[in-house]
Amino acid sequence: MLRSQIDTERARRLAERFALTVEPFPARPEKESYRIEKPIRMRIHRTCHVCDTTFGSNKVCAKCEHVRCKQCPRYPVKKEKKQEDKGKAKEGAAAVVGGIEVDTYYGLREQLQLTKPSHKPGAQPLVRKKPVQRVRRNCHECQTLFAAGVKTCSNCGHVRCTDCPRDPYVLHLPPFSLLTYSSAKKKKYPDGYPGDAWSSDTSHPVKYSCHKCNKVFPAVPHPDSPEGITLAQSDAEPLICVRCKHPRCSECPRAPPSRVEPAPDPDVLKSVEAKLAALSVTAVEA
Repeated sequence: MLRSQIDTERARRLAERFALTVEPFPARPEKESYRIEKPIRMRIHRTCHVCDTTFGSNKVCAKCEHVRCKQCPRYPVKKEKKQEDKGKAKEGAAAVVGGIEVDTYYGLREQLQLTKPSHKPGAQPLVRKKPVQRVRRNCHECQTLFAAGVKTCSNCGHVRCTDCPRDPYVLHLPPFSLLTYSSAKKKKYPDGYPGDAWSSDTSHPVKYSCHKCNKVFPAVPHPDSPEGITLAQSDAEPLICVRCKHPRCSECPRAPPSRVEPAPDPDVLKSVEAKLAALSVTAVEA
């Protein structure tokens, strides 16, 4: 609609609401614009029940510093919804418009289950479910399967560590298909999975975290390994935290196993830089 029509309607509503004579708006360049219909909003006012002071934008009274509570009245009063109104609303949702019943499929709260008749006579039908991943951990000392929710081996009493292999037993069910397998996620968890104990193998490098900002330092040789002993006896400078510039000290604890974001591929970075360099943007003179 035209901009002049919007201004005229605005002036008419202001005049009717406040009983005033609104002068016409100054002429502006005529152009078309979209009229957006928005729902009517009502401003709710809350009054302190201690000193009858109207609350502002915050929830603390400016006069007596009373925190707004349920006893503080509000205007307008909140209407109580009855069960009959809810029933009428549900019936209205399924009303017939123009002889065609309204489709309320996307408004269903209950989830639909896709079933398939079982090949066994008299058995329950098969139900389609989401993909489920069953993770199994075996003790690396006696090859005993850990029970669900238990981190101690029932055979040898070994505490589950990063050396204990993980077998992701993946169940893929695209409509009612067979089982498939996948490998462990070594790229995301190269140092072990969260909740595991540290490995007793001294040949593996270890990582420490800064005790000030919890930033993980780069991996260093195990302190009990020959490389770690040589490094401790030498006068090498300690590692510096890239976040708070704190040198690693004796108070910095050993970092627990956690997820590690893989480093970006250098070949991909080179290709992106080459494409950006090929783009030549020049300023156009007016």
